[in-house]
Amino acid sequence: MNNQQPMMIVGYYPNWNYRREDASFDTNNIDPRLYTHLIYAYAALNKKTFCLKSTNEWIDIKYEGYKQFTDLKTRNPQLKLMISLGEWTDSTKNKTTKYFQLVSSPRNIDTFVKSALEFLEKYNFDGLDLHWKYSNTEEDRTGFTNLIVALHNALKPYGYLLSAAVPPTAFAINAGYDVPVVNKRLDFINVMAYDFHGPWGSETNSELNVDCAINYWIRQGMSPAKINMGIPLYGRSWILSSNVTTPPAPAHGPLPKGEVANEDGTMAYYEICDAIHNKGWTVYKTSQAMGPYAVSPAANGRMWVGYDDPAMAIAKTNYVLSKGLGGVMLWDISMDDFQGISGAGPNPVTNAIIQTISQYNSSATMFPFV
Repeated sequence: MNNQQPMMIVGYYPNWNYRREDASFDTNNIDPRLYTHLIYAYAALNKKTFCLKSTNEWIDIKYEGYKQFTDLKTRNPQLKLMISLGEWTDSTKNKTTKYFQLVSSPRNIDTFVKSALEFLEKYNFDGLDLHWKYSNTEEDRTGFTNLIVALHNALKPYGYLLSAAVPPTAFAINAGYDVPVVNKRLDFINVMAYDFHGPWGSETNSELNVDCAINYWIRQGMSPAKINMGIPLYGRSWILSSNVTTPPAPAHGPLPKGEVANEDGTMAYYEICDAIHNKGWTVYKTSQAMGPYAVSPAANGRMWVGYDDPAMAIAKTNYVLSKGLGGVMLWDISMDDFQGISGAGPNPVTNAIIQTISQYNSSATMFPFV
């Protein structure tokens, strides 16, 4: 890697996590010194006006969620603070129509771009991230290309950043992205290099891997220096259907959602640490190429979770360094062990990444990429 290009550490901050009881997480829990970029999740698309809008005005505006977030720069002036549009809840299922209408109309694109500029200036963000549901049609692919070209042309003169969260599979990349244009017009992409397998399957294993995802983006024309590799701060969990615990272990289905992740089949690293240290779960490590998994005591029914611990985060960060990538992306920062349940101090996964980068280049953690 070119030592003149500092590593990016990009973290997503969802605006809904203040609601969690003992595990409540808001901007007061964020250490802005840990990141080069933080991205507020999420903004949405107004289906009538095609303008950028808040997803929850009470949280974002009345409760001053935006302001509290952008005020983090007072504690790290070099931190870049962005807003993300879309995510699955706003750009999938019955809501895809408005996004198709947006990208299929030059007039709607122009309206959106103007609203994005006004939004970034009004709320003091440094850029826009597109957490776009990748399309399955050539029309959507072309429309998305037109959108990022228009956004780039409008945002760059004002110094705003433009990025996208993108999928890891060849099918989704081919269907949704003109990679040479993405490479030229975006400052960076955040590859969601996780969830290759989950509770939607019937076994606790996957044949897909991170290396395939990153290499495919590069082969399609993406500059390695613009690729941030996603590292999850959560694990995927199942209820096992037998006493077999070694992957691929048969499973009935997902573990019911907990307080932190609030999604079936998902445990935040915070919850995993609690299960291991306070509820008797046993940790197993099979190889350096695969993260650990933990299994509940048999008396409680067989529950299983696979996840990335600090050691796996170090291994992935070393991979990022070896490939000359731009950096890492974390989803999401509220799911790390921010209260230090594991005994390794707060945010042990994030800090393991930072320490690995620091050992490689002592200046990398303190200077933003752009």
